Amino acid sequence: MAGSATAFTLSIAAWVAVVAVDVAISLTLYLLLEPFGRGLAMAAAAFRLLYSATVAALLVELFTAHRLLVLPSGAEVGPGSAQRGLDALQTFSDGFLVALVFFGVHLVLLGAALHRSGYVPRLLCWFVVAAGAGYVVDSLAGLLVDGYGGAAAVVALTPTLIGEIGLTLWFLVRGVRRPSAPVIMKRGNRRAEPDRRAASRTS
Repeated sequence: MAGSATAFTLSIAAWVAVVAVDVAISLTLYLLLEPFGRGLAMAAAAFRLLYSATVAALLVELFTAHRLLVLPSGAEVGPGSAQRGLDALQTFSDGFLVALVFFGVHLVLLGAALHRSGYVPRLLCWFVVAAGAGYVVDSLAGLLVDGYGGAAAVVALTPTLIGEIGLTLWFLVRGVRRPSAPVIMKRGNRRAEPDRRAASRTS
């Protein structure tokens, strides 16, 4: 029992750290991608921050569950305290699915922004987009479809493993690969194109 209580406490601390790290990642990705399209980079960062804010708000439910299930005392001790604690955990679980919808939209926008920037291979960008779509589908199905799970969940979540793990490994192993030529955002043009004159001067 003591081990379970310690694990629960550590899990809450880990969630707090995850929220802080996600905020830092949001700002870092925005600064990295802003030169290739401020609107797209800002939208991607906004949805990740919305995900982080939702998770941060849901931490109240974890603290409530911890107080009722791990450290019950005084007036909170009673036949209904355990059920209230379990209800708080369920609220966190359902709310986290909503947060993952925001995170999925973030990944779709991130994949598009990375594709535009040329920092990572285009195939990996499409896997990131597919990962985002998988999160959105899986999370909404978990909230709205009775009995959802099994093979359907595996199909929806498989792209998330490839896209997220692939992107993480790429950044860790290869870092940020600069485009072969400077990228200039033309006014009125939604795509980032290399400056061919600069490329010819360097060749």
